[in-house]
Amino acid sequence: MILIMEGEDLLVVSQVAVAVVGLALAAGIVVTLVRRRATGRIWVSAVPVVVIVSGTGVGAFAASDPALQLIYGAAWFGLAPLILATYPDGRFVPRWTTVPVVAALGVTAAWLISAGRLSELWWWQIFAIGEIAMVSAQVYRYVRRSSTAERESARWVVLGVLVTVEAYAVLTIASGSVASTGSASVALANFAILPLVSGLAIGIIRPGWVHADELLRVVLFLTLAVVVLGTGFWFTSIATAAMGFPAETTWITAAIVVATLAIPVAQLSAWCSELVVYRGRSSPSAAVSLLSRAIGAQGDARLLPVTVLETVMIALRVDGVRLDGPPPLRAEVGDASEIAASFEIVYQGELLATIGVPARSSESDLTARDHRVMRELALHAAPALHGARALADLADAHARLLLAREEERRALRRDLHDDLGPALSGLGLGAAAIARLSVHASPDVAQLAAHLQHDIQAAVIQTREISHDLRPPILDDRGLVEAIRHRIHGQEADSLSIRIDAPDDRLVVPAAVDLAALRIVQEAVTNVRRHARARACTVTLTLDGDELHVTVTDDGIGLPTRVRSGLGLESIRTRATELGGTAAFGPSESGGSRVHVVLPFASGGAR
Repeated sequence: MILIMEGEDLLVVSQVAVAVVGLALAAGIVVTLVRRRATGRIWVSAVPVVVIVSGTGVGAFAASDPALQLIYGAAWFGLAPLILATYPDGRFVPRWTTVPVVAALGVTAAWLISAGRLSELWWWQIFAIGEIAMVSAQVYRYVRRSSTAERESARWVVLGVLVTVEAYAVLTIASGSVASTGSASVALANFAILPLVSGLAIGIIRPGWVHADELLRVVLFLTLAVVVLGTGFWFTSIATAAMGFPAETTWITAAIVVATLAIPVAQLSAWCSELVVYRGRSSPSAAVSLLSRAIGAQGDARLLPVTVLETVMIALRVDGVRLDGPPPLRAEVGDASEIAASFEIVYQGELLATIGVPARSSESDLTARDHRVMRELALHAAPALHGARALADLADAHARLLLAREEERRALRRDLHDDLGPALSGLGLGAAAIARLSVHASPDVAQLAAHLQHDIQAAVIQTREISHDLRPPILDDRGLVEAIRHRIHGQEADSLSIRIDAPDDRLVVPAAVDLAALRIVQEAVTNVRRHARARACTVTLTLDGDELHVTVTDDGIGLPTRVRSGLGLESIRTRATELGGTAAFGPSESGGSRVHVVLPFASGGAR
C-alpha cells in the first residue's frame, strides 16, 4: 500500500512538473517572439511547437481520458511533419515538404473524425514511412541549408529527442513497456517527455543560452559506450550460459569482457561522437597540438604565417583564412573574401595581427567552439609570429646593409676609376717628363723622378686591382646582361648552347642585386655544365615591379628525386635570402632542371 501511495504521489508530481514546464515553455515561446517582433513566417513553425509543448503539459492529466488522449495524439501526428519541415525559421526546406505536410494534416483530420479507427487500416503504415521522409528532409536542411544559428536550434531538438528516446528505451528494458505497469511507470514516462519538449522550446527561445554541442557530444558518447558495452555483456552472458556455465561464472565472464572492452570502446565512442557533432573539426587542445607540430616542422621562418593559416583551415575545416598585419605578418590562404569573425594575435601586450576566418560553406557564422579554438590558436601562434617578424626585420636590415654596402662599393670604384686613377696617371706622366728634362742638368733629380714615376705606376696598378676587387667593372661599364654574357661565354668552350633572354633596355637595379644576379647565374650555369648533361641552357631575366626574376633552365637529366643542397645550390639560396629573396629548384618543362630566383629591391635604390 505504501508503494502504491508512493507511485501515486510520484504520478502527481510528474503531472504537475510536466504541466508547469510545458505551459511555461509555451508562454516563453510566445513572449520571446512577440518581443523580437517576429515576422509571420516564423510563426509557421512556432505555433505547432507551442501547441505540442502546451498540449504535453495538459496531456499529462489526460491519461485516463480517451477523448483528450485522441486529441493529443492527433496533435503530435498532424503537427510533427509541419515542425520537421519548417523548424526553426518557418521556411519549408526543401519546398516539396509542403506536400506531405498538407497530406498529414488532412489524414489527421480524417483520423479525428473516425475516432482513431483509421489507424487500424493496412495503409495507415504508409504515413509512418512518410515521417521518415520528413526526418530525411530535416537532415538535408541541417547539413546543406541551415545557418549556424539554425543548426544550434536543431541541435537542441536532436538532444531532446535523443534523451527522450533513451529514457523510453530504459523504461522498456526495465519494465517491458512504457507507462503500462502502474502509476510509477506513467510518472517516469511523463518525466521522459520533458527533454523533447524542452529542446523544441529552447531552440526557439534562446538556443545560445547554453551551447548544445558539448551536451550532445556527451550524450552520444554515453549512448554509444553503454549500448556497445551492454550488448557485449548481454552477448557474453548468453554465450556462456549456452555453454552450460553456472550463473556466477557467466556474470564474472561478462564483467571481464566489459572491463576489457571499456577503454577501446570509450575511445571509439569519443571519436564517433566528436565526428557526428563537430564533423571532423578539431577541439581546442587538438588544434593547439596540430599547430605545435606544424610550427616545429616548418624550417623557414618566412613561411610561418602561412603555416599558421593552414593549421586554422585544417582545424576549422574552412575554405580560406586571412592574416592582416604589417609585413611580413600578412598572408592569405584559400578564399577568405568574406570574413565571419576576426581574432587578434597579441604578444606581450602588442597587437601583432588579426586572423580573419570566413564561415564554412552553407553556414553564416562560426560556432562557439570555433571561437574557443581560434582563441587558443591565436594565443599559441603569437610567440611564433613574433619570432617570425623579428627574423624578418633582421633579414630586412641585413638586406638593406648589403644594398648600402654594394652601392658604396660602386661609388668607391667609380671614384677610384674616374678620379684617383687619372690623377695618378697624370702624376706619373709629370714625373716621367721631369726625369727626361733633368737627365743632363741634374742626374740626381732625374733619378728621383724615375723612382717617383715607378712608384706612381705601382700605385696606379694597385688602384686598378682595388677597383676590380670592389666590384666587377663590367657590371658598371656594360650592364648586367652583358656581364652575364661575357662571364658565361668567356669560359672554356664546350657543346652547351646558352641563350640569354632579357629586356633590350639596360637593366637598372641596385648594385647588390646585379652582383647577386651575376654570381647566381654563374653558379647555376656552372652546375649545368658539371652535372646536367644538357645540350641547351636558357638564362631569363625579367623585371616585375620591384623584383628581379632570374631563371636558369636546361634540357638535361634533371634534378634527382631527393635534392641534396651542395655548395652550389646553397650558395644560390644564400645570395637570394641575403637580399630578402627566394630561390626555388625544380624540374623544367623540357624535363631538365630549373632554378628560379627572386631578388627584391626598393625602387628608389637603383641609380
